[in-house]
Amino acid sequence: LRMESLLYKAIDANQFVLFYQPKTDVHTGEVKGVEALIRWNSPELGMVSPLEFIPIVERGGMMPQVTEWVIGEACRQLQQWQPLDLKNIRVAINASPVDLRDQNFAAKLLAQLGGYDIPTKSLEVEITETGVMENMKTAIKSLRELQENGVTLSLDDFGTGHSSLSHLNALPLNVLKIDGCFVRDIHINPSNEAIVRAIVAMANTAGLTILAEGVETAEELLVLRNLGVDEIQGFVVSRPLSAEDVTEFILTTNAEFEASRHNRKHGRVIDLLPRWLSARG
Repeated sequence: LRMESLLYKAIDANQFVLFYQPKTDVHTGEVKGVEALIRWNSPELGMVSPLEFIPIVERGGMMPQVTEWVIGEACRQLQQWQPLDLKNIRVAINASPVDLRDQNFAAKLLAQLGGYDIPTKSLEVEITETGVMENMKTAIKSLRELQENGVTLSLDDFGTGHSSLSHLNALPLNVLKIDGCFVRDIHINPSNEAIVRAIVAMANTAGLTILAEGVETAEELLVLRNLGVDEIQGFVVSRPLSAEDVTEFILTTNAEFEASRHNRKHGRVIDLLPRWLSARG
């Protein structure tokens, strides 16, 4: 009850902050995008994880305001990156089940996005199967409207729902995120390797980009690369970073990628991955 009372004041008091976790090309290390992760910097409680406060936000009817703030903050960050030649970086926000039940969710998002001088493809909306299933007809209508207007759509936590395979074809998607529970210890777990191999084959057939999340070790990364995963996200690359730190991370990492590409162009083939992993411990 105390937390709910404090949350009602948090938006007006500008107590929320976004952290960003990089998503990188599994072969080159180039940063393709980031996932925006909300935190609550409460003067009374300190830095609060979304796992603690988002359920209270949803229950208290505050989710629309929080989503609006997240979209605006993500768009402002994208706009700040435009002069830094980071125009191709995607910022992913998470759409909650509450958002997907709102018939006007797509219209609101597109109207808000239209207020910024950034391409719609720079914004990515991550959904979960559970969120879609609560009101499938309304959710799919919103998602199609977003995709038709250029917004990237990704399905998070794939493989953990009860009907992922049967509903996959019905969803308008661009990216499939393999849940971290299938990535963990994949180099020594044949079952996880078999599951990821099947997911990759299916996603390739559907023409989707494949991202594995929760990648924590070099061994896991190398197996995922060999299985045909396109992008990775996890501690092996970076923990969630502040806006300032993630900007520096992207600039530094992509400068390494450009140098490697220059070497390849001139006949000097260099595998960036070992250096990339080494630089990050």
